[in-house]
Amino acid sequence: MEEEGYSTESSNEGDVQEDGDKEKSLAEGDVFKPVDMDPEWIPKVGMVFDSEEDAFQFYVAYGCRSGFGITRRSNNTFDGFRYRSTFICSKGGQSRLRSGVTRPARKRGTKTGCKAKIIVKDAHFQNRWEVIVLELEHNHPLDPGSVKYKKHLENIPFSLNPPRLSEAPQSSSVVGHSSSFGDSGIPSSAQIEIKTKIDRNRKLKLAEGDLEALVSFFNDMQDRNPCFFHSLDMNEQGQLRNVFWADAKSRSSYNYFGDVVAINVTNFSDQYEIQFVSFVGTNHHAQPLLLGCGLLAGRSLGAYVWLFDTWLRCMNATSPPSIITNYCHDVAIAVKKVFPNSRHRFCLRHILNELPEKLAGMEKKDEVISTFSTLAYDSVTTLDFDKEWQEMTHQFQLEGNEWLSKLYEVRAQWAPAYVKDFFWAGMSVTDRTDSATDYFDGWLTSGTSVKMFVEQYEAAVRTKLEKETYEDLHSSQMRPQLMTGLPVEEQAAKMYTMEIFQTFLNELGRSFHCNYSILDRSDSVVTYIVSEHVNQTKVDYKVAYDNAEDDIWCFCRLFQFKVRNWEVMMISTN
Repeated sequence: MEEEGYSTESSNEGDVQEDGDKEKSLAEGDVFKPVDMDPEWIPKVGMVFDSEEDAFQFYVAYGCRSGFGITRRSNNTFDGFRYRSTFICSKGGQSRLRSGVTRPARKRGTKTGCKAKIIVKDAHFQNRWEVIVLELEHNHPLDPGSVKYKKHLENIPFSLNPPRLSEAPQSSSVVGHSSSFGDSGIPSSAQIEIKTKIDRNRKLKLAEGDLEALVSFFNDMQDRNPCFFHSLDMNEQGQLRNVFWADAKSRSSYNYFGDVVAINVTNFSDQYEIQFVSFVGTNHHAQPLLLGCGLLAGRSLGAYVWLFDTWLRCMNATSPPSIITNYCHDVAIAVKKVFPNSRHRFCLRHILNELPEKLAGMEKKDEVISTFSTLAYDSVTTLDFDKEWQEMTHQFQLEGNEWLSKLYEVRAQWAPAYVKDFFWAGMSVTDRTDSATDYFDGWLTSGTSVKMFVEQYEAAVRTKLEKETYEDLHSSQMRPQLMTGLPVEEQAAKMYTMEIFQTFLNELGRSFHCNYSILDRSDSVVTYIVSEHVNQTKVDYKVAYDNAEDDIWCFCRLFQFKVRNWEVMMISTN
């Protein structure tokens, strides 16, 4: 694949080979180096960029100052995600004679087989594009004084301020450790401005009919309900870059079910370089609840900050207490900037989905994935988790795996043993599914266009709304059948919807298959050991009861996380 970035010569390899009098006079093996310039503008192996586009624009700016054109030579992708790109001098490669074609001299090729190039790679799909191969020498004269290069330089985002690049890897933590963003993990206003420059020329790559469909959709929704909210972000050329919208139902639902918001970022479809972002909550039937949608021109910090700011404005500047996102550096930074007081964790299912790729080539990959999943879900305490993690890394010799090491450093933001201390509305902490966040599952496929999606949007929302209405009627008109006659069961039947009450009954049923004993008495607090036999293995849990406060809790913290758990009910029913 060869895509022209900017060039003063044709990059068509079908051009006739004719280099002109000036280049014919060059001796074979002549080397031409760029003129001296500020070192911060010269590419170096180890430089790290926040996106592939950042790296390309930086190299284009370098080419303009040096006097040569740039061409995108190739891109390597995996599962639809770009991870390696090559940029070359526009004189790279050799022109070939196309059979039967004769061209005027002014249109004949001027390729010289120049080897100057730069290769960048995002090794861990974390928007950290590092220069891994660099060749600065050319085999042809350079023209740094060219007027055309100077004019082109004025339109490049990095033409005025160089990006602050690191020549060494930054902190291994996703967020929360010192980095180029400062000790707080939040970019300074100057750094945000530099990062935002690269976004100015980005635009949504829409297919024919997509833009018209979007505008028609927004106008129609606005006409039918003035509470419909949408915002369009344009680049400096007046082209559509990012989009956000939330219907009236989403805005009103947030007032009731805004305790936990899952922000999901995914590729819109295989045909588009567009990111689809959904804001999803959970209602009183444990069903997914849409709280807004966005389309972004790319995965960048600036795009995420704009989207989160816009969503917050739509929701009357009320931040959610808790947020769940993909495991992504830029998303984490944007959350910390826009929602500084919200509790933030990463989606465990998203992490598990990444494991096969991150462990590709490993001999015992499947065994490692199985062990990882087991320790993540079954570790009751943080001590258990840490101990089993060390055993796993030692058993499979994973100490040198950089991705896993970074993941472990931020375990307090994803491991169930750590995050169960807080309320997450039942979203993918101890369960091995995460259906609550898959709001558009089945509506977004590899072939879905933007036009198709907005035309189906109301049907998708209506389907979810009908299910919610059915559960509302079911819970209001039906009385659940009580199984035990215990006061705690009667109380739960009055408080919970049918779906949540069924979850409660499942936990209550487990409590009849365990034993308990007193472990300790301290003032008004009594600590119990509750034992359960699972697969012929005895598992002990600690449960504490404070008689003075009439409060009871389990050290596994499932009570805080979702609903009453069976260990607590074992004590409360005796």
